[in-house]
Amino acid sequence: MGLYGSRSQIDTTARGTIDGFGGFGGLYGAMNLNDRNFILDYYAAASVGMHRFDLTFGETVPDDIDAEGSYNYWAAFGGVSLSGEREFDSFTLVPRAGLHLRHASAGSADVTASIPGYSESAELSIDDQSGGRFLGELGFEFERNDTDSQGEDTILRAWDITPGVYCDFFSGSETTTNCGARLGMEYSYSNLMSGFTFGASVDAEADDVSRRVSAGVFMERAIMDGAGTMNFGADVTQNGQPSLEAGVDINF
Repeated sequence: MGLYGSRSQIDTTARGTIDGFGGFGGLYGAMNLNDRNFILDYYAAASVGMHRFDLTFGETVPDDIDAEGSYNYWAAFGGVSLSGEREFDSFTLVPRAGLHLRHASAGSADVTASIPGYSESAELSIDDQSGGRFLGELGFEFERNDTDSQGEDTILRAWDITPGVYCDFFSGSETTTNCGARLGMEYSYSNLMSGFTFGASVDAEADDVSRRVSAGVFMERAIMDGAGTMNFGADVTQNGQPSLEAGVDINF
């Protein structure tokens, strides 16, 4: 379960901001299938929120148009995947295939548009959005351990390289399907004595419609004698939009 707050800076047809807040929650599970190194994992989640916008549309006659308003939404998510694991001398091979589904529904947006001396209010309908992604990938995991004089592991360095293919499908005002290829890379450094981990990741995707690249760094520290973790992450998307995330996870 969690809460979120967001601010989106808009600079396209209009200029301004969209601020939002809301909450989310979900369940996740995983099971080993017949002790054959096959893992089935699944999740179901939901999110609700309210967003307010304050936008200015320029290059209009006779004056710029200011638009203010809000909308509420709810969304549901679910997915299932099957993965395996095969250890080799120098790396571990992790094939995985999964299906992710989502549906979002927003209430009508209340909008007030104004120019100096005149304003008008109305409700605008927002179409429901449904979609999903089928993903197949082949992960290559490389690890190297440092040990102390007693032979205990002290440092763990890990590299993950994960090429894959995907198909996204969308259903809203029209139905479309896009398929492409992706590549994920991640490096992490863990001090096993202190419980501190940091790392960096890069993900890239390409299909007939778009190219997407994101990069980020993360830090994590064990707390409560290993029963939980404090984590912090920073990401930059292909559009240059930064995001920050911090959290506390407690296992019980």
